Amino acid sequence: PSSVRSIIIVEFMERYAYYAFRSVLTTYFVVLLSFSESHAVSAFMYTSALAYFTPVIGGLLSDSVLGKYRTIVIFSGVYIVGLLALSVAAYGGGLRFWTFLGLGLIGVGTGGIKPCVSSFGADQIKYGDGGGDSETRDNVMRSYFSAFYFSINVGALLSYILSPMFKSNFGYGFCFLVPGLMMAGALGVLMKSKREYVIIMPGGKGNDDDKASSKPPSSPVALLCRIV
Repeated sequence: PSSVRSIIIVEFMERYAYYAFRSVLTTYFVVLLSFSESHAVSAFMYTSALAYFTPVIGGLLSDSVLGKYRTIVIFSGVYIVGLLALSVAAYGGGLRFWTFLGLGLIGVGTGGIKPCVSSFGADQIKYGDGGGDSETRDNVMRSYFSAFYFSINVGALLSYILSPMFKSNFGYGFCFLVPGLMMAGALGVLMKSKREYVIIMPGGKGNDDDKASSKPPSSPVALLCRIV
């Protein structure tokens, strides 16, 4: 379905954006922020830790308040602002405030959408029209996840090839700007295709109420366990 294809494109663009800025982040810390190598590596790992903690927040909001689509849109906006702030920091010669503001927003943004995108795509197959019988839907679902994770690998591969080239030829500012533009493009694709999506809100409210319900657990502990 076209709705699924657009989600795969969004994931490809997001993964390119994430790995593109990270591929040169350690050298950025050393060259423009004058960090020692050990401090640069530590800062790099702290940003990774933030990106892998914040999916809990995204999952909680998605399952209890916002639903997957709105969670992806909101946190993508945060992600874009973070990448642009990082680009501003680099164009300014390594502005520390803007650097860490940008990295904080990126960590929140990428983590916020991480638990939502793949399952949002699966919703289109599970609850969408035109999927055929159960066996056909299962085959489509397998094909979807194969394509989804393939897009992740392609996005990451291209980022590690192109981002160092951009840094060498145009500098860190441009190198961080490109991922921001990629995320803006991903958000544009997502919003343009909104009418095609099956959007399920917590409690089963959405454009496909008769087919699915995503009612959140009554206990916060149960909700957290479901996300984990």
